Amino acid sequence: MQTTSQKDLPKRSRYYQGMVDLNLIERGAKFKQLKNSYIIFICLDDPFGYNLPIYTFRNYCQQNKEIELGDTTAKVIINAKGSREGLSDDMIAFLDFISENKTNSEFTKKIKQAVNDAIEHKEWEVEYMTMYAKLQEAEERGAITERISSGRDYNIPDKEIAEKLMLKFQLTEEEAYEEIKKYDESLLQKI
Repeated sequence: MQTTSQKDLPKRSRYYQGMVDLNLIERGAKFKQLKNSYIIFICLDDPFGYNLPIYTFRNYCQQNKEIELGDTTAKVIINAKGSREGLSDDMIAFLDFISENKTNSEFTKKIKQAVNDAIEHKEWEVEYMTMYAKLQEAEERGAITERISSGRDYNIPDKEIAEKLMLKFQLTEEEAYEEIKKYDESLLQKI
């Protein structure tokens, strides 16, 4: 759910797609085991300015839009303020629920009840906070890996890379060197 400006929405959708893919397949598994995936953003305002209620993005060939890459991924951005033309009654009710908190159908009444149940369910709050922490950790891990990689690209000594990691990510010296070691090991596994 996007309640604020969506300037970075395309990059966020790419990031989430990567996170989903990493969680869908085990290390060393075959790529064909990847399942279909959908990244869905629900926006209170139109992120692209075309008044469409739903924007669906897939990967197509730049030279011939009839050729789809076939990677079985889609990014769906729902615009709660978009046109209602051609939508089902349930979808219209859902968009009205999102944008105006109206429960004018059985469908939206069920959604409202599910939201209320979720708010009451304290265990889910703990699970959500745990998942949020894991996402933050994964984001930081990506930033650390990127920092080490750029240091390697410019032949910067490990000591200097470790110092930058310690400063940027509040790591101890031991943790910084451990990150460098993990990075080097991951490179060796790719060979």
